[in-house]
Amino acid sequence: MPRLIWKHSVNDSFYERIGAQDITSHVNFSALSHWGAKSDLRETGFTSQGYFLISLGFREHLIKSLEGESDIVKAAQKAATISNTLLMDMGNKYKVIRARMLSL
Repeated sequence: MPRLIWKHSVNDSFYERIGAQDITSHVNFSALSHWGAKSDLRETGFTSQGYFLISLGFREHLIKSLEGESDIVKAAQKAATISNTLLMDMGNKYKVIRARMLSL
């Protein structure tokens, strides 16, 4: 069952704060891979969110997004907080699976 998160609180109000709250769910990646294979899907990658974001150029994007910051200390603190959250905390906890159709 999906969970909704609003300001660090869990709720089940799908139709409140649409677009403003996060939705998450537990995923059984083993079952997803198994049943995907039975439907002509081939798993082509499985990794942590952190490695996935790094492979997409996350660090370069973060640096570019902070270029206009006039306070270099504030920019460094912001970069460290964002990197720690997305690459370490959430990056190790959450996983990413990639698959492709065998017929393509």
